[in-house]
Amino acid sequence: MADYMLHVHSTREHFTIAHCQTQGRRFILNRVTPGSGPMPDCQDLEGQTFKDLESIERTVTARMRDEGREATPSTTLSRVMLAREIGERWLRKAAEAIHRIPGGPTAEDVPDEQVAPQSDGSLLIWVDLPSETVDLRVPPESWAWRGH
Repeated sequence: MADYMLHVHSTREHFTIAHCQTQGRRFILNRVTPGSGPMPDCQDLEGQTFKDLESIERTVTARMRDEGREATPSTTLSRVMLAREIGERWLRKAAEAIHRIPGGPTAEDVPDEQVAPQSDGSLLIWVDLPSETVDLRVPPESWAWRGH
């Protein structure tokens, strides 16, 4: 096992430090500590397994961008409502990728889907699987935060 400290920047001035370690060919996020600027809530990510450091960086960066936004309490798909046709398209796309996992999927192979609002109002959904990252961009009129 190797330990890593990953500086994650959302802007030039705003960064946090993601403390990770390897487990085989995967990475475990142990904790996120403050660097400069507001500290995102990442406690629910602690102990999660990611396929690579880029996946950790993307997830923590999304949390940092959400920090201070009243309408973005989480970056998991469970906090978002999708238009029916978009939800069905995402399920098909994710299911096809899951079935391509060599040897068949395990619960460990399929982490929570992540979401990140984009500057144009669209939403990016993604999930990091062992052999690929599956993503889908959702138009602004086809999604909303739950409870808002």
